[in-house]
Amino acid sequence: MHESYGKVLVVGATGKLGSETTRLLFAEGYPVRALVRDPERAAHLAASGAELSVGDLKDRDSLCRACDGVEFVIASAHAALGKGANCPAAVDGRGHRHLIDAARDAGVQHFTYVSAAGISEDHPVDFFRIKFETEQYLVNSGIDYAIIAGSGFMETQHEILGGMILNKHKAFLFGRGQKKANYVSVVDMARYVVWSLQDERLRNHRTIVGGPENLTQLEVVAIYEAACGIPVKRVAIPLSVLRLLRLVVGPFQPVVRRIITMGLVSATEDLALATEELHSEFAWRPRSYADSARRWLNEVQSG
Repeated sequence: MHESYGKVLVVGATGKLGSETTRLLFAEGYPVRALVRDPERAAHLAASGAELSVGDLKDRDSLCRACDGVEFVIASAHAALGKGANCPAAVDGRGHRHLIDAARDAGVQHFTYVSAAGISEDHPVDFFRIKFETEQYLVNSGIDYAIIAGSGFMETQHEILGGMILNKHKAFLFGRGQKKANYVSVVDMARYVVWSLQDERLRNHRTIVGGPENLTQLEVVAIYEAACGIPVKRVAIPLSVLRLLRLVVGPFQPVVRRIITMGLVSATEDLALATEELHSEFAWRPRSYADSARRWLNEVQSG
């Protein structure tokens, strides 16, 4: 480990982004402590040299222990599809506020928060409203910070949409599937997250990180179709059906309501991002959706 680098606490280290971020931190010589709920699930992190701190964002005392003696905190955990005790209000809201407080009280020098592009205080999706509130809490905390706000993760799309296409040869579209959206690989997000620890251009600033393309759902499906080499049946879900489902199911199934509302947003709003200037400034070439899809497919096929 690089002796001049302070220890980094990674919260969410076993997730897609957290795992890639931790890999990059090790590659650059940072000592890493990972906050984990299940040490067995994080055995690969320990084997790589990470110090494991057992705890939970809902356990305030565990956050204080985890922050003790670290210089940096990276918060990449989330509960976008959580419910009950693990709902966004408990994890992305109270849990992250408690983490920020613990970091400040422990004298942490810098806090990087992984957020999402396009959030607001009146966003129709509760998860994004809560993320907005946490951003504001961090900005006002007095800690040196960076907010790295990403678009939708390609890898999440591979898991859900790509998996359905590969196994069922069909894809569900929200509305007509013609609205543009941006997607970013966790490989590129992790790069900016790690840069944020030292690069003054990202400090005390909200940086929106996206991929190189803005694509419609139809274009995304076509990418999987080409990568997998199979015909894909497109099944369009009318907006009227989505709104009815949200009305009928939403009060009883908060996760389903969240997913349906996300679908309505993607079907009715332009979620395109202009990212060329950022990537040019950092001399970074982000991964394309087609390249990411091919890599995903190779991993699936290789077992």
